[in-house]
Amino acid sequence: MFSFSLDKKTGFYTRDKVVILCHGLPFYVSTKETTFNLPCGSYEVAQGSIEELPKPIVYIVPNLPRPTRKSTTPKKLKIIVEPNPHKCTFDLNKGTVKIDPAFIEKGKTFLAFIFGHEIGHLNYLGSRHDENGELKCDKYSAKMLIDEGYNPSQLYFAQNLCLTHSPERKEQFETFLKQIKIKN
Repeated sequence: MFSFSLDKKTGFYTRDKVVILCHGLPFYVSTKETTFNLPCGSYEVAQGSIEELPKPIVYIVPNLPRPTRKSTTPKKLKIIVEPNPHKCTFDLNKGTVKIDPAFIEKGKTFLAFIFGHEIGHLNYLGSRHDENGELKCDKYSAKMLIDEGYNPSQLYFAQNLCLTHSPERKEQFETFLKQIKIKN
Protein backbone atom coordinates (compact mmCIF):
# COMPACT_ATOMS: atom_id res chain seq x y z
CA MET A 1 0.00 0.00 0.00
CA PHE A 2 1.18 3.48 -0.89
CA SER A 3 0.29 6.33 1.54
CA PHE A 4 0.33 10.05 0.73
CA SER A 5 -1.12 13.37 1.89
CA LEU A 6 -2.40 16.35 -0.05
CA ASP A 7 -2.67 19.96 1.11
CA LYS A 8 -4.89 21.03 -1.81
CA LYS A 9 -7.22 19.66 -4.46
CA THR A 10 -5.11 17.56 -6.84
CA GLY A 11 -5.81 15.82 -10.15
CA PHE A 12 -4.76 12.24 -10.89
CA TYR A 13 -4.76 9.70 -13.71
CA THR A 14 -5.07 5.91 -13.54
CA ARG A 15 -4.64 3.38 -16.34
CA ASP A 16 -6.61 0.63 -14.64
CA LYS A 17 -8.64 -0.28 -11.57
CA VAL A 18 -7.75 1.80 -8.54
CA VAL A 19 -8.94 1.71 -4.93
CA ILE A 20 -8.02 4.66 -2.70
CA LEU A 21 -8.71 4.57 1.03
CA CYS A 22 -9.16 7.38 3.54
CA HIS A 23 -8.98 6.39 7.24
CA GLY A 24 -9.14 2.74 6.15
CA LEU A 25 -12.43 3.17 4.26
CA PRO A 26 -12.91 3.23 0.47
CA PHE A 27 -12.77 6.84 -0.71
CA TYR A 28 -12.39 6.65 -4.49
CA VAL A 29 -12.80 3.55 -6.68
CA SER A 30 -12.57 3.27 -10.44
CA THR A 31 -12.60 0.15 -12.59
CA LYS A 32 -11.25 1.77 -15.76
CA GLU A 33 -8.76 4.28 -17.14
CA THR A 34 -9.79 7.73 -15.92
CA THR A 35 -8.80 11.08 -14.49
CA PHE A 36 -10.08 12.25 -11.12
CA ASN A 37 -9.48 14.68 -8.27
CA LEU A 38 -8.77 14.15 -4.60
CA PRO A 39 -9.40 16.86 -1.98
CA CYS A 40 -6.82 17.69 0.67
CA GLY A 41 -6.35 14.83 3.12
CA SER A 42 -4.41 11.62 3.78
CA TYR A 43 -4.91 8.60 1.54
CA GLU A 44 -3.69 5.09 0.78
CA VAL A 45 -3.66 3.43 -2.63
CA ALA A 46 -4.88 -0.08 -1.80
CA GLN A 47 -5.01 -1.29 -5.39
CA GLY A 48 -3.71 -0.02 -8.73
CA SER A 49 -1.47 2.94 -9.41
CA ILE A 50 -2.01 6.67 -9.92
CA GLU A 51 -0.09 9.52 -11.51
CA GLU A 52 -0.42 13.13 -10.38
CA LEU A 53 -1.61 15.53 -13.08
CA PRO A 54 -0.12 19.02 -13.54
CA LYS A 55 -3.45 20.53 -12.39
CA PRO A 56 -6.80 19.37 -11.01
CA ILE A 57 -9.72 18.36 -13.22
CA VAL A 58 -12.07 21.35 -13.68
CA TYR A 59 -15.76 20.55 -13.64
CA ILE A 60 -18.55 22.74 -14.97
CA VAL A 61 -21.39 22.60 -12.44
CA PRO A 62 -24.88 23.88 -13.36
CA ASN A 63 -25.85 27.16 -11.73
CA LEU A 64 -27.43 26.80 -8.33
CA PRO A 65 -30.88 28.18 -7.61
CA ARG A 66 -31.01 31.70 -6.21
CA PRO A 67 -30.76 31.61 -2.39
CA THR A 68 -34.06 31.92 -0.55
CA ARG A 69 -32.45 33.20 2.65
CA LYS A 70 -29.28 34.94 3.74
CA SER A 71 -27.44 33.71 6.81
CA THR A 72 -23.83 34.08 7.76
CA THR A 73 -21.72 31.03 8.42
CA PRO A 74 -20.64 30.86 12.05
CA LYS A 75 -16.89 31.42 12.48
CA LYS A 76 -16.65 28.40 14.75
CA LEU A 77 -18.73 25.22 14.77
CA LYS A 78 -18.75 22.60 17.47
CA ILE A 79 -19.34 19.09 16.13
CA ILE A 80 -21.28 16.85 18.49
CA VAL A 81 -21.54 13.12 17.83
CA GLU A 82 -24.74 11.78 19.37
CA PRO A 83 -27.83 9.84 18.28
CA ASN A 84 -29.74 11.96 15.77
CA PRO A 85 -32.81 10.68 13.87
CA HIS A 86 -32.17 13.32 11.16
CA LYS A 87 -28.58 12.12 10.46
CA CYS A 88 -27.16 15.61 10.90
CA THR A 89 -28.60 18.91 12.16
CA PHE A 90 -27.13 22.38 12.19
CA ASP A 91 -28.06 24.84 14.97
CA LEU A 92 -26.99 28.34 13.94
CA ASN A 93 -27.90 29.89 17.27
CA LYS A 94 -25.70 27.49 19.24
CA GLY A 95 -23.04 27.05 16.52
CA THR A 96 -23.36 23.27 16.70
CA VAL A 97 -23.55 20.41 14.23
CA LYS A 98 -25.00 17.20 15.62
CA ILE A 99 -24.04 14.06 13.70
CA ASP A 100 -25.39 10.59 14.40
CA PRO A 101 -22.56 8.15 15.27
CA ALA A 102 -23.86 5.62 12.71
CA PHE A 103 -22.92 8.05 9.94
CA ILE A 104 -19.35 8.66 11.10
CA GLU A 105 -18.53 5.11 9.99
CA LYS A 106 -19.71 5.71 6.41
CA GLY A 107 -16.61 7.68 5.47
CA LYS A 108 -15.32 11.11 4.53
CA THR A 109 -17.39 11.64 1.36
CA PHE A 110 -20.64 10.79 3.08
CA LEU A 111 -19.90 13.09 6.02
CA ALA A 112 -18.79 15.92 3.74
CA PHE A 113 -21.99 15.57 1.70
CA ILE A 114 -24.21 15.71 4.78
CA PHE A 115 -22.24 18.60 6.27
CA GLY A 116 -22.41 20.50 2.95
CA HIS A 117 -26.16 19.91 2.83
CA GLU A 118 -26.56 21.38 6.31
CA ILE A 119 -24.45 24.41 5.35
CA GLY A 120 -26.77 24.74 2.34
CA HIS A 121 -29.55 25.57 4.81
CA LEU A 122 -27.79 28.91 5.39
CA ASN A 123 -28.92 29.79 1.84
CA TYR A 124 -32.02 27.67 1.31
CA LEU A 125 -35.03 26.91 3.44
CA GLY A 126 -35.99 23.30 3.58
CA SER A 127 -37.36 20.64 5.87
CA ARG A 128 -38.69 17.11 5.75
CA HIS A 129 -41.88 18.73 4.44
CA ASP A 130 -40.15 20.83 1.74
CA GLU A 131 -38.42 18.49 -0.70
CA ASN A 132 -37.63 21.35 -3.12
CA GLY A 133 -35.68 23.21 -0.43
CA GLU A 134 -33.90 20.00 0.54
CA LEU A 135 -32.96 19.37 -3.11
CA LYS A 136 -31.45 22.86 -3.28
CA CYS A 137 -29.32 22.01 -0.24
CA ASP A 138 -28.21 18.76 -1.92
CA LYS A 139 -27.14 20.72 -5.00
CA TYR A 140 -25.33 23.27 -2.83
CA SER A 141 -23.43 20.44 -1.14
CA ALA A 142 -22.51 18.90 -4.50
CA LYS A 143 -21.08 22.19 -5.77
CA MET A 144 -19.17 22.75 -2.54
CA LEU A 145 -17.64 19.25 -2.69
CA ILE A 146 -16.76 19.49 -6.41
CA ASP A 147 -14.98 22.78 -5.62
CA GLU A 148 -13.03 21.03 -2.82
CA GLY A 149 -11.88 18.19 -5.09
CA TYR A 150 -14.52 15.49 -4.91
CA ASN A 151 -15.82 13.83 -8.09
CA PRO A 152 -19.39 13.47 -9.38
CA SER A 153 -19.18 9.68 -9.02
CA GLN A 154 -18.43 10.05 -5.30
CA LEU A 155 -21.45 12.35 -4.87
CA TYR A 156 -23.63 9.79 -6.60
CA PHE A 157 -22.68 7.15 -4.00
CA ALA A 158 -22.95 9.60 -1.08
CA GLN A 159 -26.47 10.61 -2.05
CA ASN A 160 -27.44 6.94 -2.37
CA LEU A 161 -26.54 6.51 1.30
CA CYS A 162 -28.23 9.77 2.34
CA LEU A 163 -31.42 10.02 0.33
CA THR A 164 -33.19 6.86 1.38
CA HIS A 165 -36.70 8.27 1.85
CA SER A 166 -37.35 10.27 -1.29
CA PRO A 167 -37.07 8.53 -4.67
CA GLU A 168 -38.19 11.69 -6.51
CA ARG A 169 -35.56 13.89 -4.84
CA LYS A 170 -32.94 11.22 -5.48
CA GLU A 171 -33.86 11.13 -9.17
CA GLN A 172 -33.75 14.92 -9.46
CA PHE A 173 -30.34 15.02 -7.76
CA GLU A 174 -28.99 12.32 -10.10
CA THR A 175 -30.19 14.43 -13.06
CA PHE A 176 -28.25 17.39 -11.60
CA LEU A 177 -25.10 15.25 -11.24
CA LYS A 178 -25.35 14.08 -14.87
CA GLN A 179 -25.21 17.75 -15.93
CA ILE A 180 -21.76 18.19 -14.35
CA LYS A 181 -19.17 18.02 -17.14
CA ILE A 182 -15.39 18.14 -17.36
CA LYS A 183 -14.19 21.45 -18.75
CA ASN A 184 -12.12 20.91 -21.90
